[in-house]
Amino acid sequence: LAAAATSAGVQSTIVMPENAPLSKQDRAQIYGAHVTLSKVIPGTNREVTAAAEAEKVSEMEGKTLLHPFEDREVIAGQGTAVMEMLQDLETMEVKELGAILVPTGGGGLVAGSALAVEASSSSLLSRTKLYAVEPEGYDDHVTSFRNGARTPLEASPPSLCDALQAAAPGRRSFEINRSRLAGALSVTDEEVRMAMKIAFETLALVLEPSGAVSLAALLSEKRREGKQSVGLFDREGNGESSPVAIIASGGNVTMD
Repeated sequence: LAAAATSAGVQSTIVMPENAPLSKQDRAQIYGAHVTLSKVIPGTNREVTAAAEAEKVSEMEGKTLLHPFEDREVIAGQGTAVMEMLQDLETMEVKELGAILVPTGGGGLVAGSALAVEASSSSLLSRTKLYAVEPEGYDDHVTSFRNGARTPLEASPPSLCDALQAAAPGRRSFEINRSRLAGALSVTDEEVRMAMKIAFETLALVLEPSGAVSLAALLSEKRREGKQSVGLFDREGNGESSPVAIIASGGNVTMD
């Protein structure tokens, strides 16, 4: 966001929790953004506090508020990830894609991805299933799909995945996702650590924890229920017969 704003000649202010990784704070500033840190209040979801602070800053400074999972244009923009994926898959001559796993917090990225799949005329995506992947403890889509309604979290436990700690699915994004996703999966911190390690050692790919959740779900062969399904793999451990794609988004991490 900081890089896009600067490239367009727009001054941006990014609000993030005060305990956001220093690498994320530093890079936002390097790319030209002004960073405002919101307080972390015990017992209150930090993303809720940050969102309230962002709305306050927007009103005080007369700036346009860009919400990651309630803004129609932001959601649509996030769908370009699947459009780029489709171009690469066609170049690779993949004939059919079984599933796409998408890192999910409030649900903006997976909502944009779902709309992109729905709008595509490519036969490659004709039977593709989409799954939201969340960190354990912040699996609000898993819970919401199970309950058949948008369900806020009751707690804010510690998690490596600092970028996927939404208190509940977005209202707008959930209306998109509830009828378009095949399910939702959750992964543990240990599974995320292993995925980051494998990505680095075998793919030379540096992923932050939040960016590694989809790979973690694939590697751990998730069988947890989401949206009254058994997730990506069935109870016998049989997986998708067609290739599976994952979105691995985010590299804000340091060696510390």
